[in-house]
Amino acid sequence: MAQRAELRTMLERTAARLASSNTAELLKLITAEDEQVALEAMRRAADLKTPAAVGHLLKCLSHPAAARRLGAVQALSE
Repeated sequence: MAQRAELRTMLERTAARLASSNTAELLKLITAEDEQVALEAMRRAADLKTPAAVGHLLKCLSHPAAARRLGAVQALSE
């Protein structure tokens, strides 16, 4: 179990570095068709406090899927 926790931490750090160095791609992923990808992109944008994401997140507030709207609200409130 300790190895899993270490691996998860390492993957999380790597994903954060990739997101911070590829903001334009991260913004595209906010509107990805795959809901899990979009939600993770929203979370990463919130973690990075990326001002460029605000417009993309605002658009998600009118998405038909409740999970996406909630993800956008959570990201915008951080």
